[in-house]
Formats: sequence, C-alpha cells, structure tokens
Amino acid sequence: AAEAVRAIEPVKNASEARLLLEETDAAFVLMAKFGGPSFRDLKNVSNPLRRAQAGGSLGMRELLDVAGTLRSIRSLQSWHDKSAGMRTALSDRFSVLAPNKYLEEKIFTCIISEEEMADDLKAVEENSEQIEQAVENEEESSEKNSSEQSNTSSGQEETTTKEEVK
Repeated sequence: AAEAVRAIEPVKNASEARLLLEETDAAFVLMAKFGGPSFRDLKNVSNPLRRAQAGGSLGMRELLDVAGTLRSIRSLQSWHDKSAGMRTALSDRFSVLAPNKYLEEKIFTCIISEEEMADDLKAVEENSEQIEQAVENEEESSEKNSSEQSNTSSGQEETTTKEEVK
C-alpha cells in the first residue's frame, strides 16, 4: 500500500482530472445509496498468477489469496448489481469484473488452511486444470482492463461486455 501511495502522480490534463472526479463522485453516490462494499479479502495476486501462467506452482497461501480475491470480486459485482439501471462513471470498471465462483469454491474446498489440505486428492487433481484456465482468463482480463483504462484515459471510450472479458 505504501508503494502505491508513493507512485501516485498528479494528472496531466483537465479531461483526465474531470474523469477521476466523476468516478469519485459516482463512488460516493453509490456508497451513500447502497452502503460500502467489502474489500476484506482483496489481495494483489498478479505475481502468483503470472508465475502460475508461466508454469510455476502456487503455495496454499497464494491459492487461498486467489480464492479470497475471487470471493471479493464476486461480492463487489453483487454489490454493484444492486444499482442495476444506474449508469455511472464507474460502470465500465465494474463491467470487466469476471467472478469465478466455481474456482473460488474448489480452492476453498481443497485447501482448509495455509497449513492443511483436504484429504480428497482427486478433487485437487481435477481442480488443477481449472486453476490454470482461470489464471489465463485472469491475465487476459487484466490485460484488457489495462488497455481499456489507457484508452479511456486518452479520451477514447470503449464498451466491454462480460462475454468479451471471458
């Protein structure tokens, strides 16, 4: 978190500043109407996902972090769904969320804690392919999200559907 704060730089033009102010206002309005969403289990799992995509293995703590992040994404999307019909400056950001309840539940079923794995080895083996596919999907989604944010920041508007992200 400290690194993220140190990396903050002022925006360079008025249109970008206006967009960020609109997003801040939209977040305030949504939170005033529907309460604040939970970010409790949200972790930055970019590095473990990259390592898994490159063929590396993840430890149980990292897998639990991935599952917790998936749960947070699902919860955040559910929270945003309460505002269905309200188009805000944040709608495009929410449209790229891709929850994967199946993978989330499989990880939590197979891994009891950081130190303890479930006894059902067959479930673990079946889930390994699902985890690899989810890692690939997450990377594709992250890359699309980054490029969309770049396009939006440069004044271009682009709409992405959930099907495109998947």
